[in-house]
Amino acid sequence: MINKLYKKNGIISSLVNCQRGAAMAIYTIIVMSAALIMASVSAEAGFFDITMTYRDQKATEALYIVEGCVEDTLRRIDVNSDYGIGSGEIELSVLSGSCIIEVRDEGGGERLITAEGTAYDEGNYEFHKLIYVVVLIDQNTKELIMTGWTEI
Repeated sequence: MINKLYKKNGIISSLVNCQRGAAMAIYTIIVMSAALIMASVSAEAGFFDITMTYRDQKATEALYIVEGCVEDTLRRIDVNSDYGIGSGEIELSVLSGSCIIEVRDEGGGERLITAEGTAYDEGNYEFHKLIYVVVLIDQNTKELIMTGWTEI
């Protein structure tokens, strides 16, 4: 009888140990899955931040390009008030992009400068910035008076 009870208790003990092992395995799988999900979400969020930072940098670069082109055009108009009139689109190239400028005579000494700056990256992406500037050339002093600046 004792021998029979011992065998019976041994089997029960083995079953309990087996259930504990299975429960521990399931618990480990759940914890590892949760850790994997958190790590992948964190990595994806970091990649998104890097991508947005890069795009912001390129958009800022396009802004710097177009502002430089507008300032160059203003300087040239200051030297020669007829600069760019009737020339159509004037394209300027810079190290990491380009700029297209158009100067129109609006009459009465007023000029409308349209400038579009483009920054390029290593891929197929282009980042654009557009600026409209209205300048009045004082007929007496030949000074430039900026009456409008719009960035798009």
